[in-house]
Amino acid sequence: MKREEIIGVILAGGQSRRFGQPKAFAKRRGVPFYQYSIEALKPFTSKLVVVTNEDVQNQFHVDNSLTLIQDDLSFKGKGPLAGIYSAMKEFQAEWYIVLPIDVPFINNHVIEQLIANMDNGVEAVVPVMEGRKQPLIAAYHYSIQNKIQDILQQGDLSLHSLLQRINCLYVSDIGNSQSFININRPEDYRLYIASQE
Repeated sequence: MKREEIIGVILAGGQSRRFGQPKAFAKRRGVPFYQYSIEALKPFTSKLVVVTNEDVQNQFHVDNSLTLIQDDLSFKGKGPLAGIYSAMKEFQAEWYIVLPIDVPFINNHVIEQLIANMDNGVEAVVPVMEGRKQPLIAAYHYSIQNKIQDILQQGDLSLHSLLQRINCLYVSDIGNSQSFININRPEDYRLYIASQE
């Protein structure tokens, strides 16, 4: 797999209502959460795209390796599917590796394993951790862009609806469970971050 064939997509468009403040800028060991997603993707991608919203866009530290975009106007604010579609529409690649901004334990090994499982005929590589599919930490082939658009136009915002319509390779044991911890609520932050620092 050539490096220029993969774009990293970091989904940062949510409102973080349960967390109470933008999760992207919460910190683990003094480092904003979104930087962990960037560092996990950077060695494997030719471009990094953060899909975010106008409310927080100016808070990201941007350098030459990072491009900020907002949702395509047709599907503005329509969740992760809209973010993936917007990145695909804006930038061409063969594969898109998607990460959220609330997984501050994510690491290079998970990304390596996604890439190792990309294959002809596979439209997505999705980890399964402790019996749960992880479609927000996954790789998607460019060929599904129109399917995502169709689902969004039908008003269906579910990533699981997409997975049912495409050829997914589900991969178990591609990292430890800590890599997949989402920090969704203040109590998650206290349990997994504050108590460890």
